[in-house]
Amino acid sequence: MKEKKYFTCSICKKSDYFPVYEVKERMLGTLAPFDYSSCSFCGTLELMTPPKDISEYYPDNYYSYKKIEPKDFDKHTMANFARRLLITHRLGSFSLIGSVVSSLYPNYMSWIIKDYFNLNNSILDIGCGAGAFLIAMANAGFSNLHGIDLYNNENIHYKNGVSILKKDLFQETKKYKTIMLHHSFEHMDNPELTLNHLRKCLDDDGTILIRVPIADSYAWKEYQENWVQIDSPRHYFLHTVSGMKILTERCGLRIDKIIYDSFSLQYWGSELYKAGKTLKEGPSQFPGHQIKKWDLQAANNNNNQDGDQACFYIKLI
Repeated sequence: MKEKKYFTCSICKKSDYFPVYEVKERMLGTLAPFDYSSCSFCGTLELMTPPKDISEYYPDNYYSYKKIEPKDFDKHTMANFARRLLITHRLGSFSLIGSVVSSLYPNYMSWIIKDYFNLNNSILDIGCGAGAFLIAMANAGFSNLHGIDLYNNENIHYKNGVSILKKDLFQETKKYKTIMLHHSFEHMDNPELTLNHLRKCLDDDGTILIRVPIADSYAWKEYQENWVQIDSPRHYFLHTVSGMKILTERCGLRIDKIIYDSFSLQYWGSELYKAGKTLKEGPSQFPGHQIKKWDLQAANNNNNQDGDQACFYIKLI
């Protein structure tokens, strides 16, 4: 902890002298320092001094803009055939092969679950980069897929019918059955305004899926300013379950289900930062048995609702 400063939390709206942490930019290795407040009431971490031009921290080789390879479009490969069986099995169409594949790959797009997804749903993915998830979903049998990302260089139209538009979410006016934000919500500087707009774009019986890092987690308590998921300054907010409940209710929404889906990155990434290294040095810096141990610890954290990222399934009130 650096010090305490008087601050008003953007999520719970309470004011006090909150602990402040100096968190350096580590993904690109610039080491530029940024202050985050830690709300003493809802636990949310909030970037206090955003950079004037955040685009400087999203280079062309940023991971979510990774080019989709031609092989990723081939629905007829054995891998994609197995994935289709896995997804249709998970959505309620039983098959023996699908059951086997599902048991072998339980974490493959594990956020696709029966109560909230259907192959015919109209789906919007916000902040989707090059659209890796949408391509994978198309290969798994979904057909009504759309994406937007303001930071793409241009619109992207794939031959399988998936389009990614270079577009601000506040320009979106259509309604969708499912709206997804896979680790993009924490990059947004006004989450309340965002949720209020998403509510307008949601079908009456639709679902908003928000996947975000969670600050009320073992990893934050253990690593604090070296916690890899802070990702300063790209993450404006590191949310908590308490904060998300306050925020969604204020926006006329409710959290219907929470699933924790953290993995070993919370350990090996944070250990790299703790040692003064960058994320690009990767898990290869650690022996295989240590990574396996961290995988087991991450699974245990998820079971104990203490993982450092979670899926929030959100409905209209």
